[in-house]
Amino acid sequence: MRSRADRVQRSRRQSGATVTEYVFVLPFVFLLMYGTSVYGYVFFLNHSLSHAVQQAAESAVAVDPGVPDATTVRHARINAAVDSALGWMNPAQRQQRLQVWVDRASTTCPAVQTAGSVKVELVYALRNPSWLFPVVNMGFGQMPPLPENLNVCATALIQSHT
Repeated sequence: MRSRADRVQRSRRQSGATVTEYVFVLPFVFLLMYGTSVYGYVFFLNHSLSHAVQQAAESAVAVDPGVPDATTVRHARINAAVDSALGWMNPAQRQQRLQVWVDRASTTCPAVQTAGSVKVELVYALRNPSWLFPVVNMGFGQMPPLPENLNVCATALIQSHT
């Protein structure tokens, strides 16, 4: 039979092995959970931006092109629709990171093909670190690797009712 001292010493060795395994596994588990939460937020943000640009394009169509200063009214409605659709977002974050473009020549969105259409593009800067999801610099690169910007666009055909 084993003595009580042998059992205690074996128990301590097992406890040390558990701590060592925990120290090696913890960083990988943390990075996995951190990456999952960051990418979940990025996918949610992309979906929200897609919804906002769709709402903005629909609001641009609602402006009659025959009214005086239709372009100014259209831009105001587009900005109001984006603000309404992204109301959940911190206003300071929205102001610093989000750009709203109307009828801009862009490589990420197709060009406006007809004279009676409007293209709305939202560009959200992701690369700048934030307090919510800071970028962790590892020996092999940044974690999580993110694109510079999230770009979404929508094009709507505007028809006059004459």
